[in-house]
Amino acid sequence: YADWKEIYQIHKIMDDLGVSRRTHPRVPIMGTLTCETPTGAPLTARLQSISEGGLGIVEAKPLKIGDQIRGLMKSSNLAANLTVGAEVVYVTSDGYAGLKFTGLQTEAKTLIVEYVNKFQAPQNP
Repeated sequence: YADWKEIYQIHKIMDDLGVSRRTHPRVPIMGTLTCETPTGAPLTARLQSISEGGLGIVEAKPLKIGDQIRGLMKSSNLAANLTVGAEVVYVTSDGYAGLKFTGLQTEAKTLIVEYVNKFQAPQNP
């Protein structure tokens, strides 16, 4: 059983089955998250996806599950740069990390929800 994985670790199967463990819709985003790791080391990670509940980042190898971070999220897709707090809830060996927002300010949450909704809205030809 050492090689067994949870279904949520195999994204292709999740997509094929149409299952997700997410409560909020997640959409792609480009930008950066600049913060300090819990050890005080500076980290600049690339944003990959975002939702009302959190974000996915790459180039985040120093982070570990349970780490609490606070940083500056910059994206030309958002109307403003956002200061965010988050808890690391998922990490892969190749440097992908899933973060859950903690104590997100109302204004920041509003900007994120607007972006997610706009991204999901059907585009007129």
